[in-house]
Amino acid sequence: VEMGITPGSREQGRERDGCLEYKKAEEDGDNAQYQLALLFESGKGIEQEKAFEWYVIAAEQGDAQAQCNLGICYYKGIGVEKDAKQAFQWFLNSAELGYAEAQ
Repeated sequence: VEMGITPGSREQGRERDGCLEYKKAEEDGDNAQYQLALLFESGKGIEQEKAFEWYVIAAEQGDAQAQCNLGICYYKGIGVEKDAKQAFQWFLNSAELGYAEAQ
């Protein structure tokens, strides 16, 4: 055990960080919402299924990274049924905003 670190405290820290991101997402808008979606997708202390919902919220507010990741969700069926047309549309939206990974 590292000094000052008890078993399980790292996981509790991740959960606390997730809660802080959730509060920021509610208050600060699209970038915090995108960051929260990333936390959900990675499964760090919070449910992965919520990633899609937060990508939608951030994408609809014009976050190009969220739009690209939402396209990936539709393409791979992450949190939603696969839908190539929706995936293409979100990739296109992201690319039009200049996000290189979507181009």
